[in-house]
Amino acid sequence: VVDTVPQRIFWKDRHSAYVGCNRALARDHGFADPVHLIGKTDFEFKPAAVAKLYRADDEQVMASDQPKLAYEEPFLKADGTKGWLRTNKVPLHDKDGNVIGVLGTYEDVTEHKHLEEQFRQAQKMDAFGQLAAGVAHDFNNVLTVVQGHLSHLLASDPPKAERMEALRDVYEAAERASNLTRQLLAFSRRQPFQPAATDLNQLVMNASRMLQRMLGETVALEARYAPGSRPG
Repeated sequence: VVDTVPQRIFWKDRHSAYVGCNRALARDHGFADPVHLIGKTDFEFKPAAVAKLYRADDEQVMASDQPKLAYEEPFLKADGTKGWLRTNKVPLHDKDGNVIGVLGTYEDVTEHKHLEEQFRQAQKMDAFGQLAAGVAHDFNNVLTVVQGHLSHLLASDPPKAERMEALRDVYEAAERASNLTRQLLAFSRRQPFQPAATDLNQLVMNASRMLQRMLGETVALEARYAPGSRPG
């Protein structure tokens, strides 16, 4: 039974030397037969820092005569990467009730730890999506007010040509920002995206207008459009 269960099982004496173990644990240490571990300590198999940690746990259990259950501790895999064990240790008694060592089991929970970390990351992303949705919703409300006033200004007595052009540019910028917030809301709500055709020439023209005003009259900006009708 001991050699069949997937958990690693071991028992040690008062000096934390192995008295016995199952075959699964022996294989973890590079041996086919548990007899090769008898009389040895973790210092002969593990880095000193890790062996000291294991020894301290053994001594705590034996000194307190109390079990230490379901705790996690690090270990080094055969390929040198760090893994995690979930360990249980209980005091081992003789027939008179005296503590003569420690009995323990452990199992590799490295993959489980990785899955937990991925789950926590997914929860963070979900929380971020909810936050982004709230911000996008509020921002969209602001843009609705901006667009409403711009529409009113554009429909009223037309101002000077350059002012009218500036108002149109502001309105288009607000419209693009509104589209972006709708996309962000759709993403946060996990709605399917609806691909739509985009006029790249129109995008270049809009960006050129904005850049030209930023660069000023001393810098010439040349825009190259794709073949076909140039946007108005």
